[in-house]
Amino acid sequence: MSETRENTVHAPGKTLILISGIYYIIMGAMTAIVMVVAFTSTSSNVLAFSFLMDAIVMLLVGILGVKYCKKLEKAQTLRALGIFAIAWEFFSPFTFSDGNLLLFQLYVGIDSSTLAFLFLPIFYFVGARQNVRAQNAILEPAVLEETQHCCEEEALQDEANEKPSESTE
Repeated sequence: MSETRENTVHAPGKTLILISGIYYIIMGAMTAIVMVVAFTSTSSNVLAFSFLMDAIVMLLVGILGVKYCKKLEKAQTLRALGIFAIAWEFFSPFTFSDGNLLLFQLYVGIDSSTLAFLFLPIFYFVGARQNVRAQNAILEPAVLEETQHCCEEEALQDEANEKPSESTE
C-alpha cells in the first residue's frame, strides 16, 4: 500500500497530463457530437468516420491520461500515448484543407493552427516523460541495492569455493 501511495504522491508530470487529458476528453466529446451531426446531416459517411476516428483517439488519450496521471507505473504507457498524440496531429488520417477531405495528408508546411494543436500533445508527452524519469529515479536505488547484494553474494560464494581448494594444497 505504501509503495502505491509513494508512486501516486511523487508524480511530477501529473498536472500536465491531467490538464491535457481533460482537454482531450472535452474535445473528444465535442468531436463525437459533431460526428453525430455530420452523420445525420450529410450523405458523406467518410466525413462522419473521420470525426469518429478523431473522437476515439481523443477520448482514449484523455481518459487514460486522467486515470493514470498519478501512477508512475503507467508512465511508459502515457509516454507512448503522448508520442501517438503528437503523431496523430501530424499524420491525422483525415485532415481538411480548403474544404476538401484529404486522406493521410502530411503537413509539409507547419502553420500556426498546427502549432496550436501541438501544444497539448507536447504537454502530455512532457508530463509523461517527467513521470518516467521519476519512476526511474525511484527504481534506480532499488536496482543498485539489488545488484550490490547479488555481487556480495557472488563474492562470498567465490571465497567459499577458493578456501577448500587452498586447504588441499
